[in-house]
Amino acid sequence: MLFGMWGFRSGFLTGAWERTAYRRVAVTCLGVAWTAYLLLGLNTIAQGFDQRWVYFASIVGSVPFRILGTIGYAALLILAIRPGGRLTERMAAVGRAAFTNYLGTSILVTAIFYGWGLGQFARWDRATIYLIPPAVWLVMLVWSKPWLDRFRYGPFEWAWRSLARLKLQPMRKPLPAA
Repeated sequence: MLFGMWGFRSGFLTGAWERTAYRRVAVTCLGVAWTAYLLLGLNTIAQGFDQRWVYFASIVGSVPFRILGTIGYAALLILAIRPGGRLTERMAAVGRAAFTNYLGTSILVTAIFYGWGLGQFARWDRATIYLIPPAVWLVMLVWSKPWLDRFRYGPFEWAWRSLARLKLQPMRKPLPAA
């Protein structure tokens, strides 16, 4: 919470800093965090994956470096998202359809892993499962903007607003004047 307050008040989270400052923060924080993770991992390997060392590396020793890593990744994200840029517009659309994306993600992933779908629970190794989140993010980035270019809301946002107001809300955006 304190880092969030600092990030907002300092202008870090709002994108007010110079791009060179964000680059410097990203390189420094991620350099320190990744180096620490590497050293913690190498030590864990050297100790033969003794549970005490695994615990230390994953629960105790990595905590301060997670904070630095989070700040570094935030700096990278702020660098990647420029006002008016294509990625910014797509991410804004994902946010405008957040309820639909949340429920859609739940439905999609349970369809892959639960018995009513493909029933893949406990059949994939850990490395393969890590492919799912970026694939889901890509789906959200691809569908949200074209949908919201044509419609006012995501499908579930529309249903929720209509239910909350006890009246069907207009879904389609008005056609541009000829």
